[in-house]
Amino acid sequence: FKGEFSKVMEAHKVLPPPPLAAKKVRKKLKRVINSALAKEPDKRPQTAEAFASELRARSEGIFGLLRRAGMIWTEHLPKFIMLSAFFHLPMIVLTGILIVISFLKVSGYVDDTLSNVGLGVTGAVLYLITLFCAYLITGTITWIVTQSMAVPLRPIRVRSSLKEARKKWKRFAGTGILGFVLQLGIGIVTCGIGFLVTSVLWTLLAPVVMMENLKGMQALRRSTQLVRRSLATSIAAVALMFLIPFVCAGAISFVINITAKAVTNEASKVQVVNTADENGLPASTETGQSEDKGSIHFSLGGNREARLTGPEKDMRDRVKDTALEILLQVVLLPLQIIITSFTAIIVALLYLKTRQAGGESRQDLLAIFEETEHPRKKWQERVRQRLIQSGRLTTTSKP
Repeated sequence: FKGEFSKVMEAHKVLPPPPLAAKKVRKKLKRVINSALAKEPDKRPQTAEAFASELRARSEGIFGLLRRAGMIWTEHLPKFIMLSAFFHLPMIVLTGILIVISFLKVSGYVDDTLSNVGLGVTGAVLYLITLFCAYLITGTITWIVTQSMAVPLRPIRVRSSLKEARKKWKRFAGTGILGFVLQLGIGIVTCGIGFLVTSVLWTLLAPVVMMENLKGMQALRRSTQLVRRSLATSIAAVALMFLIPFVCAGAISFVINITAKAVTNEASKVQVVNTADENGLPASTETGQSEDKGSIHFSLGGNREARLTGPEKDMRDRVKDTALEILLQVVLLPLQIIITSFTAIIVALLYLKTRQAGGESRQDLLAIFEETEHPRKKWQERVRQRLIQSGRLTTTSKP
């Protein structure tokens, strides 16, 4: 504040500080700084650690989140792929069952009605298993990402995260079913809008169950609370998690279909025929002769007609179409394994970011991974000193 001494002193008491004029600084970061200058003490960050957490959380947006996710993913790529492939084993088995039923259907060994029922039931089970395994993958990868950030010098052990997921699989299943039922009901009532909204608000459900040991409605409320702290980044993250698989699957499907059409030599034919004889009467056809199935007729006026005819689908064509669908599923499954391992890291970093945005300490997360055996090992002491230097741990914290 500028001006006379008495006015400046009065302004310090009652007037809000002028907006921060720094350039190339995110607006959210400016708001955090202004919150530390609030006139009412309750509206300021209560501790320096909470203020530091908010500054870290607001210093980067979705692009910074993606950059960090890419760094973590490439650093531990084999472990993430292996973990994702392990949880995809049930999907691989169910996909194999779908392939077998499809071949039995097209070959005529199984009745169409029975095969359609088998395909429908298997597809529904595959969808539910995919949702459940997605929760487990996201939860276990959140555990690994949090561990790598909490104790950077400790080797990443997949086995410990799997043990933790095994302990909490019932919580994952129950919370996942509750979330799916509520999401489906809200989506039906709101004509799909509620489905999109809840997809964003409940995107941190798996990390909350894994790291905070919550379940049911408590986990849903906690995820909503965290997402609201950084709503724009959460929306962008969810949009990317839907967009990346969609674009990749569309590109692969396009390439496979174009290749199949290039290999096939059969082409549709356009034929112009007269629909009346010389006397203007309808042209007759030979006995027993019928028009090509699947042909499309266009009237050209008068007695002329254009017929777009294509080859009738026989057993060979049906087998070819089924083979293309199966090939697409077989190609998309490894792609799904890779993409899921990456998007789970995005969710894990978003979870940590939203915790920091609320000024929450990492001490409770650090306590999960910090070993307490004595005497302290040398690598543990190096980790502790590094955390103290970075400000994430104080010298008065318990070992």
